[in-house]
Amino acid sequence: MNNKDLVYCIHEGDATAFGRQALHAAAVDFRHPRTGVPVKLRAPLPGDMRRLIRRIAP
Repeated sequence: MNNKDLVYCIHEGDATAFGRQALHAAAVDFRHPRTGVPVKLRAPLPGDMRRLIRRIAP
């Protein structure tokens, strides 16, 4: 039996299992489609992703 989750690449008992896709955009810039005004969105790295990076980084 293959217990691999093909979307999240999680194996049962895997110490690096994350439970969701590890995707993050730190910054997104675009022009508002109606006004043309530049929009800049910024988001810090979520805590769960910081912990994941610490677990897998050498």
